[in-house]
Amino acid sequence: MDLPGLKVKVVAPDYLLAMKIKSSRQLSHDFIDTRFLINKLGVKTREDIESLVRQYFSKFKLTEDCATNREQAFTPS
Repeated sequence: MDLPGLKVKVVAPDYLLAMKIKSSRQLSHDFIDTRFLINKLGVKTREDIESLVRQYFSKFKLTEDCATNREQAFTPS
């Protein structure tokens, strides 16, 4: 769609996944989004997620909440 004067910026799916994990929000739609992104990106391991987060947030230390979000993302609903 082309609308004069309107620019829509979108982040890359891997960056969005990294932000979702980093934010550690305990919201159901975040878990749904995270699972969707994991499947879309073909992420296979928890270590892949950790590596992805560090790619964008190199100085960020994964907290316990981040680890919980990561684990829940791999738990079948």
